Amino acid sequence: MQRLFLMAMLLTIAACGAGAQTIDEGFEQWKEALGSEAPVGWSGSAAGCGIDSAARSGRFAASVWNWYYYGKGFFVMGEGLDHPSIPYGLDRTGTAIDFKPARITGYYRYRAGDIAEGEQADSAVVLVLLKKYNHETGRPDTVGYATAFLKPVDDYTPFTIDIIDAAPGMMPDSIALALISSNSGFCDVQSAGTCYYFTVDDLRLTSPSGVSLSVADLLGQARVVPNPVWTVARITWDGGTFHPRMLRIYDVRGNLMRNVEGITGGGVTFDRSGLAPGSYIFELREAAGNAAVCGRFVVQ
Repeated sequence: MQRLFLMAMLLTIAACGAGAQTIDEGFEQWKEALGSEAPVGWSGSAAGCGIDSAARSGRFAASVWNWYYYGKGFFVMGEGLDHPSIPYGLDRTGTAIDFKPARITGYYRYRAGDIAEGEQADSAVVLVLLKKYNHETGRPDTVGYATAFLKPVDDYTPFTIDIIDAAPGMMPDSIALALISSNSGFCDVQSAGTCYYFTVDDLRLTSPSGVSLSVADLLGQARVVPNPVWTVARITWDGGTFHPRMLRIYDVRGNLMRNVEGITGGGVTFDRSGLAPGSYIFELREAAGNAAVCGRFVVQ
């Protein structure tokens, strides 16, 4: 009986983890956008971007490529890209974040097609921007940023990009991330137009203390602040029609570690007492049997 109960709890946790992935760092969830396909939680260029079934893990990866010899393809994290003519839309898009990452890691392939004789291969580009809205100026301030240029590789290769902390002590409220097919944007005009293909999979954000957290853990419908948890933290959730009344916290083996009933308002505060360092799953429900909103956090 105990074994069956544990299996049921693990299945519940797995389902919660899947439902929490508003931003899918593994690029497993897709939608149609601008006549092409884009990962859920991302915007894309009108051409030169799409799904790649040759994933490093799971079923899919994200791919951007040059088109018509000079056009660049790109994906941008966030749903606020107003128009493809705005360069990557980093000033107009972004996704809420309650965390200041120190670096971003992932895996990529960058395949150069037809290159003019004597020319050097181009570079793929990754741009990261951490922003905080300034109420006095009415515009976001940059509190962290990174730019990386990745050279051609045939097979999936790990990359690590350190994010420069431009405003120590100031926490961002949003993150924008762009994956761009090339730096120069040109390839051999005598070719068939086959240029550069930049494919990315398995993105992760890393805290200054070295804890690796998925994008989904940080940017889901419900969030833990701060994450990682040192002493006291607060779980908040998006408003609308979701009004949870109960909170349950499980360890990764499915053991119930905390049960809080009678939640009201837009958040619930908890302390880490009784929670050993490690990873945990939380579950918010409006009532017993209702669908859950779930997420993950780390206790330091």
